[in-house]
Amino acid sequence: WNGQNSAFAFLDAGVSGGWGLIGTTATVQNAGRTAVRLDSYFQRDWPNEHVRLVVGDTVTKATELSAPARFAGIRVGTDFSLQPTLVTFPVPRLTEAATIPSTVDLISAASRQTIPVQPGAFIIEYQPVFSGAGEVTMMITDANGLSRQVTSSIYTSPRLLRPGLVDFSLEAGLVRRNYATASFDYGAPFAAGFLRFGLNEVLTIGGRIEASPDVQMGGIGIGWVLSPLGEFGVAGAISQSARGQGTRWRAQFQRIAPTHSLTLSYQQDNGRFTQVGSEEAGALPVAAAQREIAIAGSLSLGVLGDVVVGHAETRTAAGQSFRTTNLSLNGDFRTAFYNLGLRRNQFGDRTDNGAFLSVSLPLGARTSASARIDDKRFIAVAGVAPPNDLGAGYQFAAGYDMVSDQPIIDVSTLLRTRAGDLELAGGRNGAGQGIRLSARGAVVAVGGKVVATPRLENAFAVVDLDSEANVTLYLENRPVVAKGGSGKVALLTGLQPYAPNRIAIDVASLPITADVDTGERHVVPGFRQAVRVTFGGASQVPVTFRLIGPDGEPLPPGLEVLSGSQVAAITGFDGLVFLPDLAGAEHLSVSTQTYRCEAQIPAAPQIDENRQLAPVACLLLPTLEPSP
Repeated sequence: WNGQNSAFAFLDAGVSGGWGLIGTTATVQNAGRTAVRLDSYFQRDWPNEHVRLVVGDTVTKATELSAPARFAGIRVGTDFSLQPTLVTFPVPRLTEAATIPSTVDLISAASRQTIPVQPGAFIIEYQPVFSGAGEVTMMITDANGLSRQVTSSIYTSPRLLRPGLVDFSLEAGLVRRNYATASFDYGAPFAAGFLRFGLNEVLTIGGRIEASPDVQMGGIGIGWVLSPLGEFGVAGAISQSARGQGTRWRAQFQRIAPTHSLTLSYQQDNGRFTQVGSEEAGALPVAAAQREIAIAGSLSLGVLGDVVVGHAETRTAAGQSFRTTNLSLNGDFRTAFYNLGLRRNQFGDRTDNGAFLSVSLPLGARTSASARIDDKRFIAVAGVAPPNDLGAGYQFAAGYDMVSDQPIIDVSTLLRTRAGDLELAGGRNGAGQGIRLSARGAVVAVGGKVVATPRLENAFAVVDLDSEANVTLYLENRPVVAKGGSGKVALLTGLQPYAPNRIAIDVASLPITADVDTGERHVVPGFRQAVRVTFGGASQVPVTFRLIGPDGEPLPPGLEVLSGSQVAAITGFDGLVFLPDLAGAEHLSVSTQTYRCEAQIPAAPQIDENRQLAPVACLLLPTLEPSP
């Protein structure tokens, strides 16, 4: 860039299995010729208990009042993402009664479901597909066809925890310092714990404590839903460090509804609050008291779009004040999406006002165009996204920077191959000009085979298909990769860990003789773990031929044709026999009430265009007479 060359690489390596995952990451760059280790860890998950264990480099659990801190040690705690279908927040309980067997239709703005009920009082735990305020209508229809409606106002919040569930985290180790610039720089030891649980359907409480030789901190937070008004949150914490006794507290109200939303929050800090991971700040002078105020809201205007307004102001540790206010209108017109807004920023005695307009227009499945103009620059972008499997994409941007009085030109193209992505980009703007070449890919060794792939994220599947045909593989109905050739494997990435993933093949592209029992599989992989999926698909050799008995006539129908001790076929009319997969040199035997005969299939049989063999003689076998 601007005549200076630089190189950078991010490396991610790991080994996984049913026992867990061992991984490490690092960066390498030519500036100073440095290589820096980032994270090295062992991870083990227990999905049924939604618990994760990490030994090595990791981060502490974040709360409303404390930011996550990097450390090396051990962390064990809850991770509800290990059960993606688990509903962790309280769901509304709808209560009514029926005098005779009835059906209940639950109707909301986003979904509809039908539930049969028996006579008497009934309770339905309704799981809404929305969060915030809403209404659900119960249409109760009895066996006589009479209907009645009951409408209830509800409020749900994913921030609350359902009674019976516990969210916890236990952490201990050494605080990480100078992350991304030093490989093994660790500070003071510490221990910390976090616990959160639902007291009832509307109240959740949580707390966290941290302790190190230099810092001790403890805090508690409460979340409360007042249906159908909204949700409230209050949290407070106190710390002790070289900076003295610190306090921090926060209060928040939020209401989310289909037509509007409102969020109000206030946070205050006495300037001495410290948490583990920032104890180096204990050597700093006591800061001024800090406060943060945030207000955000939105209102739906129907076909005109949504109005969004926001205001935030902060008093920094240095005693300076910062305020920002914005107003925008978001909407769509036919196939285009637009965003029009005003903003005002104040920092100390400086004020910056501005306006902006952005428009985006999809032009096809992969093609789009957009433009944005504000008080500082104008830029227009057009491009074609690369396909999911193989192919190329490109993007072109042009505009003008009014601050530097310079044009803006950016061009990039990305080539996606089976081995990885290769991107070439170049541009010029007010800051300078340059060219960037980047490559991204992964190599996976699994099941004794090595496979290259463009991406390796979350979880992956190795697909075996014993067919010479070119077959398209689908992940959740989305074509992702083409595979062909017996003995070859395909690697599917981007699977969701700990959730059912549907992998399918295009059965129509297989020859009619292919042996495939099903065209789809459902697999549940672990995090960064592989699952093997086998579809079969080996070509068979189905044939039909006529068995001729010892008397020179076709065998009668309904006789079992044995291959060894297994029934290979049943004779049909005119002695016809069908074998689904002919290998050649089969030895067949048939028994009747009067005799037993054997037939030998040639080792290299001649099969005509109708997949038929020449008639095969079934030769009489001697029968042992019973001893007198």
